[in-house]
Order: sequence, then structure tokens, then C-alpha cells
Amino acid sequence: MNHRSSCATRVICRGLSLAATGFSLSMNSISQAAPVTPAPVPVPVPAAVPVAVSAHERALQGIVDDVVKTVSERFKAQKLGEEQLSISLIDLSTESANGAHPSAHFRGEAPTYPASVVKLFYLAAVERWLEDGELTNSPELQRALRDMIVDSSNDATSLVVDALSGVGSGPELQGEEWETWKQKRNVVNRFFAELGYRNQNIN
Repeated sequence: MNHRSSCATRVICRGLSLAATGFSLSMNSISQAAPVTPAPVPVPVPAAVPVAVSAHERALQGIVDDVVKTVSERFKAQKLGEEQLSISLIDLSTESANGAHPSAHFRGEAPTYPASVVKLFYLAAVERWLEDGELTNSPELQRALRDMIVDSSNDATSLVVDALSGVGSGPELQGEEWETWKQKRNVVNRFFAELGYRNQNIN
């Protein structure tokens, strides 16, 4: 597994325990109110690798299928349908000869509103930028990262994205200035595209 992939995987795993807490709270909310279907937005999904499905991956798929069945039955009264679910499961404890981790999914390629999960990708990008010396660490950046992940602060996330891209929000731009701004703002999308992700919209 290459250094970029290792970096992104390590940081995303580090943030999953925080994300899991938010997921638990979200599911409790679903049980008390009718679900709201957000507008589909492409979510980062690792590119599929054309290899034979192993016994381990079949076992992982069984776990995913059981989760889908359990969640659908549990929230049937709230009319939560399978078309509202999108699940990806990756076993980071092992990898195949080509460096890929065993995985399984349910509607893993479906465009889905990522909500604050996208902030984990910003966290991964920041760590890579810091390791490469492309970003200067500071107490302000660390506070923003903490607030972005722990408190899910959108203001802190804006600061992080500004730091990663080197551009921020401001007055309306046109022509060459607008094209330059877009190019810089899409830097995180390009970073994950290099890692094999496709159809992502990390903006």
C-alpha cells in the first residue's frame, strides 16, 4: 500500500470513533421522526478493483446484508427504505497481495449526501499536507481541526478548506480569476482522485 493511501486510511480510521457517536445519535433521531431524504450528492467511494471475490469478502458482504436487513426492519414504521441506505465496509486489519483491503458494500456506488462525514476527508488531507510541508501547523489550525471533528463546526471546516486550497470566500469572481479560484478549490478532490476515488465531490 502506498504512502498516500496509508496516510488517508490512518486518519480516516482515527476519526471514525468520533463519527460513530454522531451516527448513533442520528439513528436515535430517525426512530423519533420521519426520515428526510436529502438531495443526492456524490460521495467519495474507492475505485473498484476487478478481482475475484474472496471468502473473506463474501463474509463481509454477509455482515453488510445483515445490517441492511436489521435496519430496514427496525425502522419499518418510520418508512426507512433500503433506497435510503448506502453502506461500505472495509477490513483495514488485512490486505491482499496488491495492497487492497477486503471490502463489501450495499449501494456503495450510489450518490449520497455525505453530511459531515466529508470532514474526515479534510482531516486526512490536512495530515498529508503537513507531512509534505505544504501546510504550516499552528494552534489556530489545530483548534479548527478539533472543532471540525469533535463539534462538527462548519465555521472551523471553512477555515480548514481555506488553508488546504489557499483561497477563501469573498466577492464574486469572473473570467480568469474565477477559473483560477476553482482550480485551487478543487485541490482536495484531486488528492483523493490520485488515491483511486472517483465521482467524489469534496467541496
